[in-house]
Amino acid sequence: MEEGDPYQKLQKTVTINILNFNYLRENNRYHNTYLLKEKETNEILTDLQEIHFIELPKLNSDKFNSIDEVENKREQDHLIPWVLFLKNPDSEVIRMLEERMKELKEAAEVLELLSHDKKARELYESRQKAIHDQVTNIIGATEEAREEGIKLGEKRGIEKGRIKEKIETAKNLLNMGLEIEQVVKATGLKKEEVENLV
Repeated sequence: MEEGDPYQKLQKTVTINILNFNYLRENNRYHNTYLLKEKETNEILTDLQEIHFIELPKLNSDKFNSIDEVENKREQDHLIPWVLFLKNPDSEVIRMLEERMKELKEAAEVLELLSHDKKARELYESRQKAIHDQVTNIIGATEEAREEGIKLGEKRGIEKGRIKEKIETAKNLLNMGLEIEQVVKATGLKKEEVENLV
């Protein structure tokens, strides 16, 4: 944000911490989400910030020895396949899941590519950077064009308002009996514009 920007301009920020150790000792849940809350009343301050902790050791992979077990659990918790993938991307269950989940298959292919070939990894990172740069440039240009449009609209609106004010002043001066030349001099309107008011 820049100085003077409204708070509505704030975008949601989500932090995802994927840990290969247990950090949160208070519970056994592998996925915990934190928000900013008031200490006494538990009132949520904002929904613009979330902090997620995914602790891999807390998910017991032994419970998911078959694709059916994963699929049943996946309906309640869509993160299960991803955490199993992070824990062991080469497991048989993950290989079967890749056939059912396009996104998981893509992640496995990228992982394979990045882990074996340094040149391919550099190309992938370069391509990703180019995509991010292009998206950033498009967003920046769109925002700039929108701001220019707003400024132009405001300028035109102000100009219309000034002309309207001059016309109202001219009408009042004419009603008071001033000559057309005097009204032109007082308002800055053109002679033809004042004559059209008579």
